[in-house]
Amino acid sequence: DFGKAYLDHANSINVELQTVGFASKVEIVNRRTFGEDVWLRGDYQMFVGPSAPVSAPNGYLLPVLHSNGVWNTTGHVDDELDALLEAQAVSMDGAERRKLILEIQERTLRQGYRFMPASRISVWAWSPRVRDFHPNFAGFEYIHWSRVWLDG
Repeated sequence: DFGKAYLDHANSINVELQTVGFASKVEIVNRRTFGEDVWLRGDYQMFVGPSAPVSAPNGYLLPVLHSNGVWNTTGHVDDELDALLEAQAVSMDGAERRKLILEIQERTLRQGYRFMPASRISVWAWSPRVRDFHPNFAGFEYIHWSRVWLDG
């Protein structure tokens, strides 16, 4: 149970599925069950809830999309996708990495491994007076807050 917005969305999808003939139902579970059953065991046909917690692109790409990823709950094995994922993870060339990421997106959608019709985005904005604000959440670090200051 991640709140009203998720529940409303799940119920809306449920109505749409039933309208076209599926015998679907919404099963509300607590967060622990969701984490264990969905994120870790992949025990679902479809879920409405947050994706696995990640703070950087590779925090999603490798654990979720790689064949050996801890959150690869679809159980897919795709050597070509794995090679693309591994290549982008070590690429130091921005243009090359962008090309690889686009190939990963296309392959993932083409093969139907993951489809997220909606997601939540957080927008950050700050005043021109804010200095040295360079957020980096790698490893769930928040040290960047100690370096932020306001210009008079």
